Amino acid sequence: MVSLQHLAVVLLFIASFSYADRNCFTPLGMQDGTIPDRQLTASSQFNPESGPTAVRLNGPGSWATLHKVSDQWVQVDLDTPRQITGVVIRGNPDYNEFVMRYYVHYSFDGLQWKTVRDANQNTKLFDGNFDNITPVQTIFVKSIRARYIRIQPYVFHGHPSMQFELLGCLNKSESCWSFPCQNGGSCVELGDDFECNCLPGFSGKTCHAEHCSTPLGLESNVIPDSHLSASSYWSGEGTATRGRLHSYGWAASTKRDHEWFSVDLGRPTNISGVVTQGHAYWPEWINSYNVLISNDSDTWTAVLNVTSRRPQIFKANVDKTSPVKNYLPNIVTARYIRIRIEEYHGHPSLRLEILGCEELDTTLPLTTPVATTPFLTTETDDVSQPCTKYPCENGGTCRPIGSTSFTCSCPEGFTGFVCQDAPSACESNPCINGGWCNKQGSGFRCTCLAGFTGKRCQKETCVDELGMDKGTISDSDITATSFLTSSRPSDARPKGVGWMPASNDYQPYIQVDLGKMKNMSAIILMDYPAWSVVVTQFQLSYSADGVNWEFVLDEYGQPMELLGLTYGTSAVQIHLYEPITTRYIRVHPTRWIGTYPGMRFELLGCDIGAPSIVNDFPLVTPATGVATVPSDAVTLFYGLKERIYNSKDSPQVIQFDYEYFDYGDSYNPTTGIVTIKVPGTYLIFISATSTNLYTPPSVTIMHNNNALLSQLVPKPSANGLLRGEMSAVVDAEDGDRLWLEIPSGASLAADIINSSLFIQLVSKSN
Repeated sequence: MVSLQHLAVVLLFIASFSYADRNCFTPLGMQDGTIPDRQLTASSQFNPESGPTAVRLNGPGSWATLHKVSDQWVQVDLDTPRQITGVVIRGNPDYNEFVMRYYVHYSFDGLQWKTVRDANQNTKLFDGNFDNITPVQTIFVKSIRARYIRIQPYVFHGHPSMQFELLGCLNKSESCWSFPCQNGGSCVELGDDFECNCLPGFSGKTCHAEHCSTPLGLESNVIPDSHLSASSYWSGEGTATRGRLHSYGWAASTKRDHEWFSVDLGRPTNISGVVTQGHAYWPEWINSYNVLISNDSDTWTAVLNVTSRRPQIFKANVDKTSPVKNYLPNIVTARYIRIRIEEYHGHPSLRLEILGCEELDTTLPLTTPVATTPFLTTETDDVSQPCTKYPCENGGTCRPIGSTSFTCSCPEGFTGFVCQDAPSACESNPCINGGWCNKQGSGFRCTCLAGFTGKRCQKETCVDELGMDKGTISDSDITATSFLTSSRPSDARPKGVGWMPASNDYQPYIQVDLGKMKNMSAIILMDYPAWSVVVTQFQLSYSADGVNWEFVLDEYGQPMELLGLTYGTSAVQIHLYEPITTRYIRVHPTRWIGTYPGMRFELLGCDIGAPSIVNDFPLVTPATGVATVPSDAVTLFYGLKERIYNSKDSPQVIQFDYEYFDYGDSYNPTTGIVTIKVPGTYLIFISATSTNLYTPPSVTIMHNNNALLSQLVPKPSANGLLRGEMSAVVDAEDGDRLWLEIPSGASLAADIINSSLFIQLVSKSN
């Protein structure tokens, strides 16, 4: 039975919504079948009867995972974006199994995911069931808009097993839930209809008509060079005259705060927006800025935030290539406009265009002019909720709607409610070994588990056995709170019979002294084989001196519950999110299958100061006197959807399925050839995996028609496959071509199933 306290909380949430929003707690179709089976999927299922279609609330049976681990999920595709306000979950009605705590994730495209957060913008771990019968309803602190909803059981009783229903708003045919407003306009519900509040420069039912957002002449050179000025410029190449959109790029002389770039429009002009872009050749751009206007170039006024009445901070670029368009809160009239840089990446550099019009359309209502308060250098932007946390992605600009909602003005190339929709380099899931992919502009970055590094988390850097199996950890260095006579602490070695605590030990742990401070990244947990006992959940604590102890913590600052074995499995390797540096380690069993906890284990890590690869592709020191190019000036090609081999008598060019550019060279996916656009010294790195277990794949790096290297150095790989690597340095001129070939004959026995080519501009020619 649901407690009165819980019911009161639910009623309080409902009372906080207006009368018009009360239809936003409607079941969305899980229980009544409105959502069809084809829209339900899951990461795994225990058997055919416990698949995702069994997850419907109050239906027969329930969805259940194949394994007892916390990374499983069940997902609903609502077929169109909907407003979601909460969930109702229930356990397995046939068995004493239920989910006690869970996460809710959501997405517009099924590729890029976010997690529901609490009032403090922290990831929310929801409380679930306390038995397998009683439904528990949870209302979100703030509703979400999404097409896909994914529920991830995190703590469970017996087995991850559940039913659920989604709560949300009725989907009206002409409503805001279909996001009808274009060009950053915000939607307001009007019964069964809607109204769009348009940004400056747009009008019409859906803000589709442009009436004051024309480029004013920077890119087209209508504004002369003499009308461009800056606080400073980089000697020889970064003058203000180069700050035009799609030109070379202006760069300040130093990395001082609040460098600026000014434009004289010649006469007072209506200004509606600004387009910024990073430097054309260097990985430099501005992250945020504010806008000042003037009619005499002496007295400057800041464009203010409409809510806080303080200088508006505009979020700008996330890479050097993509233009980002920001509209002012209101159309302003001024002769001079100045972009004042707040934050930058690498160096204060930009390319710019100003948007506006000579005359306003008098048939449209004018917006309120900007306040003429002089700019205060001590003030900072104070955007009210919900824009404080910058919910707009990919450089989008957030505009609050009241105190509870917002709209995002997206840069070109990005769409969606929070600018989340764009071709994603993460779509191919390039990160391995448990790493997760983060989109960065048109590329990606992998966040790796402890012990792995590299562009795709493919390098093992700190996973050596620390001595339980090899015996370098002595028996006297392994202790415990208690033990059975036949199951001593030293029996916890991988080839031992297993350690088991005494029956009256209610908080048992086993401790290892590593002998000196070391880095620990992972643990291999094994069963107690004689009794088929497995530890399903455990905690880790560590100490430098054996006296002062700390637990490995979760995101809430509590001891992290690490998921261990499932019944029927004998070993599992568990990586930490970050390595820990310690001499002493304790393993604390907290849940197990069997009468008492029992285990064997090995610790993985490395010596402090041991060499570790922090970059997948090592840098080459450039020649003396040659300008250094930062290491993120790269081109990466990776992934092969199908195995490739050369059955012909002539070499075959490898054509990659995915690519990532950051510098300006070009790639022809039809021919597989890279054409150099920026002359300089390049580092070329190739990694390839073969189905042949004895010989690494034979791949040749070609520069124009010259073969550079063809023999890959064997490296260990997962799943018993064989991987090879090699690298070369080449001086390339404008128009030079680079490609990879599989030579004839030698590669017939080695089908390539995965490969990547990395090209890094190490130094630029003078």
